Amino acid sequence: LCRTVNRLETVQSGSILLDGEPLPDEGRGLARLRTEVGMVFQSFNLFAHKTVLENVSLAQIKVRHRKREDADRRSRELLDRVGLGPQAGKYPAQLSGGQ
Repeated sequence: LCRTVNRLETVQSGSILLDGEPLPDEGRGLARLRTEVGMVFQSFNLFAHKTVLENVSLAQIKVRHRKREDADRRSRELLDRVGLGPQAGKYPAQLSGGQ
């Protein structure tokens, strides 16, 4: 369902409503929806050449157009919330699968 909401999979039949509205097919409506809907993929999907902090901050910078300092500050808060604050400077290969 999450993949369909993000338009990574196509709906074969029927429709999906989000807050009573049909999902946008493309364009600005879809871009706006994607800024509000997050996904956690089962596979890593992290950039190996970026640190944990850089990976978490990237979408905020590219999608939400936040300044790096603001994105990094928010990312550190989020990493602390899930117990990964001390791992912020590490690269994905340095983390365990559960992290």
